[in-house]
Amino acid sequence: MGPWSLRGPGRAFLPGFGYETLRRMIERGAILPESVIRGPTTRQFWELARRTPGVAHLLGFCHSCQSPARGEEAACRSCGAWFEMDTDRQHLGLSPVRLLPGSAPPSRVADDAFPPEQGESPPDAYRA
Repeated sequence: MGPWSLRGPGRAFLPGFGYETLRRMIERGAILPESVIRGPTTRQFWELARRTPGVAHLLGFCHSCQSPARGEEAACRSCGAWFEMDTDRQHLGLSPVRLLPGSAPPSRVADDAFPPEQGESPPDAYRA
């Protein structure tokens, strides 16, 4: 099992697969530019393979500007978008968990929405 999935007829309940399997599927033509996939770089939302960071360049496209690209390149020659991605199997591309209003005191929800590492403090309107 892995963090990448391919959408299509007969694939609704298949387990996910890893990045190396994804690369092999592209090499043998099982994933095409118009294939619909999801994974860590799509934040687990379904996306066309030609628009998926970390995947599109393997199919010959820049995920950002759709210019021609090659699989061995590290960045797009046209727009400078980086093609490299984190291959850590524990990272599934999900957003950080945040508190929702009503699940904690408002000041704690505000502090969670604007963590100190972002260098911002919450607007006064969000403080209780």
